Amino acid sequence: MASALEIRIGFVDNSRELSFSTGQSAQDVRETVEKALEANQTLVEFTDQKNRVFLVRTEAIAYVEIGAGTNRAVGFAGA
Repeated sequence: MASALEIRIGFVDNSRELSFSTGQSAQDVRETVEKALEANQTLVEFTDQKNRVFLVRTEAIAYVEIGAGTNRAVGFAGA
């Protein structure tokens, strides 16, 4: 199974973020965002690992953070 890629999107004039995991590569996510911005598209589309679709207005995007997902410890590991 491919590892998850964690995406965080920050918005202009808003302290909240959209955070989700995707099965796409970092390069694919970056190209999707760059193409949407360069083409002056109104929306950019993201799909998470649960096949939920997020439509984000490009004018509202302050930043997109693309990083490797972290494996979460389950149980009392390290306690």
